[in-house]
Amino acid sequence: MFEPHPKARYNIGQRRPLTPTQMTIELHQHQLGTGERADKFVKERMLPSIFKKLNLKDQADTFILSHPSKDSAVVSLRDLCLDIFITEPTEAYFGPALLKQSPNLVKAFMQWEFCSWKFFYKIPPVFSQDMAEAKNYLTGAFADYYRQPQSQRVGANYYIEKLEELLVEIELTKDEMALVTLLHYMA
Repeated sequence: MFEPHPKARYNIGQRRPLTPTQMTIELHQHQLGTGERADKFVKERMLPSIFKKLNLKDQADTFILSHPSKDSAVVSLRDLCLDIFITEPTEAYFGPALLKQSPNLVKAFMQWEFCSWKFFYKIPPVFSQDMAEAKNYLTGAFADYYRQPQSQRVGANYYIEKLEELLVEIELTKDEMALVTLLHYMA
């Protein structure tokens, strides 16, 4: 990931060869930088899903905790935010296949968010089993996603498609690809 691959397809036309890590940053900029690709992603994928979630009448009580009156509802802000800011972007990036194959991904991600500090501080396994479980679930989910035929993973966005091409080209295993994906997923 940190060595240039001058003959890689992603380096064709580059002034100087980029490492896969540098190219991953470029892919983020291509996806989310100002321009048509980012505008299309936000307008066609993110905003419709957010507006759909905010229409509580269509949520079949997913977030509704109670109905104090006919015209009002008490909602779980936590669950609504998890859905809007984690579940929906996950589907917008990976398409429906990842969450369909790994329905507990968001729950595992929230566990990871809570205890990932143990990974970075290299806390011994006896004290970090919760972190290891979350990390293993997430990386397993990403590896299984990459193992599926692409025909079963329709709907992934530009970034995920190009990231996969790059990681395959530098000959990472599916498990190694999953580790790289986890780093970018949590960011």
